[in-house]
Amino acid sequence: LDFGLAKVFDPATSDGGSHGDLGLTISGPGQLLGTVAYMASEQAQGRHDEAEGMYERALAIFERTYGSDHYEIAVNLNNLAGVRQAQGRVADAEALYRRALSIKESLLGRDHPDVALSLNNLALLLEGTDRAPEAGALYERALEIFALRLDARHPKIVACANNYAGFLRAAGRDGEAGAIEERYL
Repeated sequence: LDFGLAKVFDPATSDGGSHGDLGLTISGPGQLLGTVAYMASEQAQGRHDEAEGMYERALAIFERTYGSDHYEIAVNLNNLAGVRQAQGRVADAEALYRRALSIKESLLGRDHPDVALSLNNLALLLEGTDRAPEAGALYERALEIFALRLDARHPKIVACANNYAGFLRAAGRDGEAGAIEERYL
């Protein structure tokens, strides 16, 4: 039941770092974190309406197959949230990111790098709303988890640090942004 949306691996035994052929995708500041292997080609090509339908069908199948609290559900919720975010459907995206985060925290623990990935993505969404203080706290928590669990120059740390530093600079907190950049970039 793989629609090109996910690859099966055991996240509980993973350190959240390298997943071999899963191919980490990192963009510049203000970008979501994720992996190419978990992204529908339609999403990667900006065809969000098509990707949305694929993720919705995949979620229905995965929920019937695995139940509502499986890692693959969390991955697809995160991807669907990214699509909804790109469509400007902020409330829908937030609900999906929060559900994905809850599943990951329950399955993997609060300090797993995959939890940090979801925290980063939720922070990025909230950054563009009137809830910037919450976004800052989420970025900070995500970066702390990544720093605790991954090598200092891991691409996930670099991407999250870029996002957080950009957020801080936009808020006029240049000193804090500079400290983040000096430590992680």
